[in-house]
Amino acid sequence: MKALRQRWLIVFVTAVFTFSSLGCGTLLYPERLNQTPSRKLDVKVVVLDCAWFLLAIWPGFVALGVDLVNDTIFLPEVDLQDESPDDATEVAVRMHGSPPADCTLSLRLVDDEGNDLTTPSLVEASPQDHVPTTLRINVPSEIKTQQARLVLAVDNEPHAAWAVR
Repeated sequence: MKALRQRWLIVFVTAVFTFSSLGCGTLLYPERLNQTPSRKLDVKVVVLDCAWFLLAIWPGFVALGVDLVNDTIFLPEVDLQDESPDDATEVAVRMHGSPPADCTLSLRLVDDEGNDLTTPSLVEASPQDHVPTTLRINVPSEIKTQQARLVLAVDNEPHAAWAVR
């Protein structure tokens, strides 16, 4: 009976250390492994990592340590950079992580009807890409930005849009 209890204890401790060593953020957000962190903590990941402290001190430290080392405890950086409008303003969107399949990423400046106001920025991306992709577009000063939108598309399907001010 004592040997059976000891075996279950060993299995339990091994399971706890195995799961905590993976880290909650690393399990929940594997795409964050290759991203530049924003240094803003993801509260959900911190709470889940700290929940390991309820079992014992070491699993909590291991979970927090793994997520801190992998930077998965931080929210991803949003790199929509917009500079003040002078003669021409360059707007850049930096994409982190790898796409799930080969695709064409495009950044377009469009008017209210969806017509391109400038030449779109196009980038071919594939799952083998492990470096951040940056799309840049110049906004000429003569364009009325109050009537323009910046559209990020994947294979010509819009996925995000921002008002340009």
